Amino acid sequence: MNLMSRVLIRTFFLFALLPFLTFSQTRTEIDFRGNYFFDDQDLAKLTNSYLLSNSLNARPDSISALICRLYYDNGFFGCIVSSEKTVPADSLLISFSADITEGERYKIGQIYVSGFDTTSVFENQKFTNSLSGLAYNSAAVASSIADYLNYFENNGYPFAKIKVNSVVKDSSEFSVTLNLKIEAGKMYSIDEISIKGNTNTSENVILREIDLRPGDRFSEEKIARIPAQLNRLKFFEPVQLPDYYIDSKGRGVLEITIKERKVNNFDGIVGYIPPGTSEKTGYFTGLVTISLKNLFGTGRSSSLRWQKIDRLSSELEFSYFEPRILGYRLNIGGSYFQKKQDSVYVQQRVEGMVEFPATSEIFFSLSFLRETIIPTILTVPAFTVYNSAQNSISAGIRIDTRDDPFSPVSGVYFFNSFGNTEKSLRGPAEYIAAGQQTKYSIKKITLSLDLFYSPFLRQVIMFGINGKNISGGMLEVSDLYKLGGTRSLRGYRENQFFGSTIGWTNLEYRLLLSRRSYGFVFFDSGYYKRDKNEKLKISGNEETKSGYGLGMNLETGVGVLNVSYALAKGETFSQGKIHFGIINDF
Repeated sequence: MNLMSRVLIRTFFLFALLPFLTFSQTRTEIDFRGNYFFDDQDLAKLTNSYLLSNSLNARPDSISALICRLYYDNGFFGCIVSSEKTVPADSLLISFSADITEGERYKIGQIYVSGFDTTSVFENQKFTNSLSGLAYNSAAVASSIADYLNYFENNGYPFAKIKVNSVVKDSSEFSVTLNLKIEAGKMYSIDEISIKGNTNTSENVILREIDLRPGDRFSEEKIARIPAQLNRLKFFEPVQLPDYYIDSKGRGVLEITIKERKVNNFDGIVGYIPPGTSEKTGYFTGLVTISLKNLFGTGRSSSLRWQKIDRLSSELEFSYFEPRILGYRLNIGGSYFQKKQDSVYVQQRVEGMVEFPATSEIFFSLSFLRETIIPTILTVPAFTVYNSAQNSISAGIRIDTRDDPFSPVSGVYFFNSFGNTEKSLRGPAEYIAAGQQTKYSIKKITLSLDLFYSPFLRQVIMFGINGKNISGGMLEVSDLYKLGGTRSLRGYRENQFFGSTIGWTNLEYRLLLSRRSYGFVFFDSGYYKRDKNEKLKISGNEETKSGYGLGMNLETGVGVLNVSYALAKGETFSQGKIHFGIINDF
């Protein structure tokens, strides 16, 4: 018999015996009787792991102990469990039965706390009130004790302990009395705050962003918030949790280590377009951006942007931000914008903003805006846009709990604003009919919500929902909101759609490559609506769009580069669009 024949015969016998080997495995089952508070499924989850790991060696008294512990932890201190084991002659099925007498469920009566005379009466009462009168549950008691410990850890006692000295049962009242002892230990304070790595940033800028000052009591909660508070400045690499230690003199030192990132940038590109067949001269195009953030280490920022789009179109923008004006919790900012659009109009906008940081995460703002649009005088008179001026005021609230603004792993970003604009038409006179309304009000609403959640290590789900609405008197094209492109609806051209109402959602699944670099897949959806206005030559339309794709977010020396490949619904692969964007906030 050759080697191949022997292998085939052995394989045949192996598969022939496999069913017998499989079905001869010992199985266990358990029958619960007398249980009401917990159903059979709850008890099976508890006992299955023990039965699987012990099989033939499983003991009835061990099963009884497991079930009793579950009932004791939930206040059934009089619970009695009697278990039996039955092994049939063939030993293929081992049966257990558990007869349960649950008894009455005990409630928490009195709670006595000792060992720390100077504890807050309010906190002590709050702790006892959270438990007194409730049905006993060991997990709830442990959770309340942990909350009480947090009070001590956030008020100067990082090594506090709470011990349960005794649990006294009263079978006549079916209640328990808890006797606890607090061992607070020594009170610690933050006598010094040491900051390392801030070669350019002033210590005052860092200290004003955190909730602690030299002399404050130790607070674990406030220390844990420091990385997110400093990350929101956008001046540093991701900040790690500070260290707290006692120096040789017995003083408490909070050590914050930071690494500054590049925040000042100059970018420029210039191009020359040669003259066409009907033109005598060519023209230059270009883009120049100067971003100065954290000026002189003070947290101030300024930016300048100039763009020459074509022969007749250009944009100029300047902005400035002053944090904590005169040392008060008040930020101010302003900007100037000018746009020359072909030979159609010149748009100018001046804006001022006041922001009040109520906390490190909640900001209230008030902004003022003055905008004018002046149409260009054409050789052949034709209507383009109205000569108009508008004054706007808006109020907003911003809530930012993200752990990092560039690549959040957790947290929420929320922004909501309401604005009112008074707009007046000043010409051209030949296009304003007799009796036509020339002054009217415009209402604006803006809403933005981004949620970040990490289901697994180095993976993040982001969901964002955004909406804008403008309503009121005569709305020109320049008043309408734009939709499409890198920052809203990917898979479509930048500002491809416009409407008085727009909305879009973004869903991303991100895989972190480093702390601020990640790859992602996404699905975007968008909606826009605009009403028809024949006089202003605005066509009415209402559509829902969607796009999907993948991309990368990479941290570079000039900011965070976001690049994605996106397909609009119904497009083929060759019709996809590549979106580029630099996130370099100022």
